[in-house]
Amino acid sequence: MVDAKTVSEILDEIDERTAVLIVSDAGGARGNFDQERIDNTKLWIEQLQQSVRYFAWLNPMPSECWRKTTAEEIAGFVPMF
Repeated sequence: MVDAKTVSEILDEIDERTAVLIVSDAGGARGNFDQERIDNTKLWIEQLQQSVRYFAWLNPMPSECWRKTTAEEIAGFVPMF
């Protein structure tokens, strides 16, 4: 069984040599636009940037599916592939 940890706990355990790969469709699969998700993700990414030098987002959806979705907005502030 895995115990849940807060984002703060995880960030305290890593250092700038850690690389982070986020795997998510970022809302692109459903074609949704969710401003609250964007705002929360941006806050989390800002926290992450204080702890690591390298991070990227791997989105399994084709980039043409990101248009007018939450994924397109997140790709504006996170390297998304």
